[in-house]
Amino acid sequence: HTPRGNAEDDQNTILGFRGFLETNNAPKHFALPEPLRIAPLTADDAVYLMRKANGTQLGRLVIQHRLAGRPRPNSHFTGAIHFLAFFHAWSGRKNGRPVRQLMTESFGKLMCHSLASRLAAELPANWPLVRKKDAHPENWLLGEAGRIVMLDFEATSPCPLLLDVVQLIDDYPLISPDTSGWRERLEMTWHYLQHLEGLGFVHGVNMQTVERVYAALATFRCVFGLRLQHRVHRNALQRDSMSALKAIRARTDHYRCLLDFLRRSADRKSVV
Repeated sequence: HTPRGNAEDDQNTILGFRGFLETNNAPKHFALPEPLRIAPLTADDAVYLMRKANGTQLGRLVIQHRLAGRPRPNSHFTGAIHFLAFFHAWSGRKNGRPVRQLMTESFGKLMCHSLASRLAAELPANWPLVRKKDAHPENWLLGEAGRIVMLDFEATSPCPLLLDVVQLIDDYPLISPDTSGWRERLEMTWHYLQHLEGLGFVHGVNMQTVERVYAALATFRCVFGLRLQHRVHRNALQRDSMSALKAIRARTDHYRCLLDFLRRSADRKSVV
């Protein structure tokens, strides 16, 4: 049960994006949910029927790696990064408020205004805006034979280029918060940008700028993640299992360690 307009927007997004994937010869293991029918209830509400997608969340794979010694899901995240480039190439550049104003307002909800302004200033004034995907690892499923399913198309607001990339890579403790891990983050980010440009999205950014922007956006996501996980942990104490609490702790520790790495690296010109 959902507002009819939301269901129609979601269905149109999935169908339009699927056409783009087919036209641009996307890898066959990239998959989307399958809308079946929108059944109107009233003029404003409807039942939105969709075929269930099966698989394991990428976030769960990261936690299994961290807590149970399972293999690190590198290749699956590499595939998701490539898939994300297809989404942003399809949705294209977005117009909106100047990127620094947009991010100062977003950052300012989580930290003091002076720090928010300083982080926002790390983004060039002409930094591209794209449609937000909300690309955290819980919005991707890994199915049989390496099939990657992209989920959740509700977000439509503009956001800075790379915010979704940072969210995908660093919302879970996939990569270590050290110099080697930093290089790996930048390499994954550069591959995303290469895929994006190969699909016709000319971004015109260089690696030095990418590094600075990633650090600012990662700081924002870590602060946001710490606040969110604090609330989740407080609720989980009353009803969730020990394994769930350990997963929350793993994410919280990741945010703190990454923030500490970024803080220690801030007085250098480059952390690489």
